[in-house]
Parts: sequence; C-alpha cells; structure tokens
Amino acid sequence: MNSGNQRDNGLRNAYDVFSEDHESQRDELMSRIANEPNVVVTKSVAQHHWYKLNRMIATIAAVLLIMVSSLVLLNSNTSVAYGIETLTQRLLAVRSLHVQGFIVQKVVNSQGERETKKFPVRWYFERPKRLWLQSYGFSDQGDGRATVVQQNHTVIDGDLRVSEDPSSGNRFVVPVDPRTSELMVELMIQSLTFEQLVHGPTDQFSKVRTEYANGVKCDVYEQKLGGLSDGQGTLQRIWLNPRNGLPVRVDIFHLSSGAEPQLALTLSNILANEDAPDNLFPLEHDHALIPREFAGIEAVGFSSAGPARLGTWYALQLSSTKALVCWTQHIMVDDDIRWFTHEPKFSLAGQESNAVLEVENLREFSSNGVRWRWSLISLSGEEQFSGTTIRATVTYDGNSASGEILPLQFPEDRLQEAFDVMQELTLGATGDNVLTLDSLVK
Repeated sequence: MNSGNQRDNGLRNAYDVFSEDHESQRDELMSRIANEPNVVVTKSVAQHHWYKLNRMIATIAAVLLIMVSSLVLLNSNTSVAYGIETLTQRLLAVRSLHVQGFIVQKVVNSQGERETKKFPVRWYFERPKRLWLQSYGFSDQGDGRATVVQQNHTVIDGDLRVSEDPSSGNRFVVPVDPRTSELMVELMIQSLTFEQLVHGPTDQFSKVRTEYANGVKCDVYEQKLGGLSDGQGTLQRIWLNPRNGLPVRVDIFHLSSGAEPQLALTLSNILANEDAPDNLFPLEHDHALIPREFAGIEAVGFSSAGPARLGTWYALQLSSTKALVCWTQHIMVDDDIRWFTHEPKFSLAGQESNAVLEVENLREFSSNGVRWRWSLISLSGEEQFSGTTIRATVTYDGNSASGEILPLQFPEDRLQEAFDVMQELTLGATGDNVLTLDSLVK
C-alpha cells in the first residue's frame, strides 16, 4: 500500500468530518457578528462585549483543538509499521542503497601464520544503471585456512563499465550495450541484497527485541540456518527500521557446537535513497575508451564437464511460481559442435531435496554463433520464488557441470518492460516465434 496516498486519504476523511454543515455555521456566525449593536464605550457595555468576544474566541479555540487532536490521532492510527515479511519487496523498490562494512576472514600471513583479519566491503547502487562495488575474493587451502586472492572492484555507470587487467593493473572503461546495462546492474543488486541482506526466506526470522542502531529505533530480527545437524550453522541478525521497512544494519555469524558465535560479516552502515558520494562517480580511466559493437548476447555464467558445456544468460521471475530462463548447452566432438545433446536438470539451489523442476522449452535462437533456448520453469506445491536461485546441472560420463541463475524480480509496473527488453535482445536472426508475457503467466 502506498503510505503517501494512505496519509492523504486519511487527512481528507478527517477534514470531511469537520466540514459538515460548515457553510451554514459560518453564515450564522457572520450574521451574529453583523447584527451586534454598535459598541458604546461605557464600562458596562464594553465588559459585556468583551465577555461575548472572549466566549467566541474560546469556542473557536476549542473546535481547533478538537480538529488538531483528531488529526494527530488519525495520523498515529494510520501510520504503517513495516515488518520483516515486507523486506524483499521494500529492497526491490528503493532508488539507491549505500552499504559499508567488513568481512572477517582467517588468512595466512607472509610468515605462514594463521590470523583473523577484517576486510572492508562497500557497495553503492542507484537504479536503473549505476553500481559501485568493492569486495574481496579468497582461495581455500583445504585445511581450514584461506589466502586473499585479490580485491574485486566493479563499476557500472550508465552505459560504461570499468574493466581491469589483473596482469598489468590497468583499468579501462568499456562501453556496454545500453539495453543490457540495467540487467547487469539489477543482477548484481539482487544477488547482493538476497545473499547478504536477506540471506534466506523472511518467514524464518523471529523478532527478538527493539533497540537503537545508527541513531534509528529498530526492530531486531534473527534467523538460524543449517540446524547445526553437522555442528555448523549460520546466525543472521537484521536491524530493521519499521518506518520504512529497510535494514539499518546486518550481522552474520558462524555457529559451531560448543563455541561462541563468530562474526563473519557486518554491514554496519546501510543508507537508502541517497545520492552517490562524490568520490564514486564519474568514472576515471587510464586509457581511452575501447570501441565496441553491440550485437547479440554473451553468457553470464559458464561451466563444463569434460566436453560438455553449459552456459546461462539472464532469467526473469514472471510470478511467484514461474520463471523464464535463457540457457545453452553443447558438446565438442572432433571440433564439431553439437547443440543440446544433454538436457540440463533444473532444481532450486540450497534445497535439500534437489527435486527436478518442471521445464517447458519455448523457443530457440542463435546469437554470435551460439544457439540458445528460452525455457519456462514452474514450481509446484507450496514452493515459491523469493530471491531463490535456480541450479542447472548437466551430467556427462559421471561428471557434472552446473550453474546457478537468479531470476530477476521487477515491480509489476515494470515487468512488461523488462520482458520486452529481454525478448528484443534474443530475437536472433529471424525474429520469429516471439514470446508474450500474457501467454506465459496464465
């Protein structure tokens, strides 16, 4: 519900009450004032008129006091207090989000000693086409240790994207297709918000207390993931501002049986709907722009199992139970490409059952020498998409290649626009067999 409209309607209703018979009362009041006899300045008459005037002023003041009190009461009764159940939708509706914090990670230092360090993370996004992301990647040594691989820095500003050369350290600004720029930004935004801010279905959270965070009175929610059946688990804590339904702070802890929770990630400063800091944009680059022709699409994710290859593009959530997925698969046989020889199995990532989902292949097209398919994924029973990732898996000679696809969510008034852009980009050479949103959501 739109809180602004709700507030406006409430004020209109309140004024309607006080405007009833207003004209007749005003006419009567003005008539009485006009018919008052001329004031003769004597002590008794002056006192008489001052008494009537004071009584009139007191009456008007009482009416005004009732109006103000009623409006205050109306406003307090109609204000919306958002809970954790609306968090996903509130995050999808924000214009911008600026998040800062740090990762806690065990690493091996230059002396070969194991130590715990904090690595700062920061990301800012502004819909539809701006993103600034700083994070870290770590490599696992297989013995509980980790070594820092490198700092990751991704920037998209409108139709430009920063590209870094790891070997030289040079940074380039590369033009991107303006039609895919929003898809790229939205994928990173939703991946970050669902993985780091929400981190699971909201119905598993419980409100534990109310306290202040960053000067804001918040409702604090917690959820535990993993169940500690294997001695391990995760605890997430969210400080939620009930006045706008958005997080102010998020902490994630590692849980181990018999040990105190260990902080893994804290996003200690979360600001919504603010302009970008001056030091993030516009982009600065080391070299001139690299010209690029925009034609067709490229895989967003790719994996392999022997000669079998699996690629994914973007996916779009059509409803709570349906998603549209774009993917490709082929094998190499003596330099010969054979398409769609091994159909992938689709399942929900992170689900214990790994049940295979219902798939309907809708159409094929070619782009940049690659053949692609659009498929409709449907959920059954009580399962619903809510920031849920779909896993596609191809098996070849006992080896598996898998990729995860996050169906992008858009507000209802923008779903058709996003659908049309995706179809426009994937029409292929012929442009036939065009899909329509209405036929898919029936």
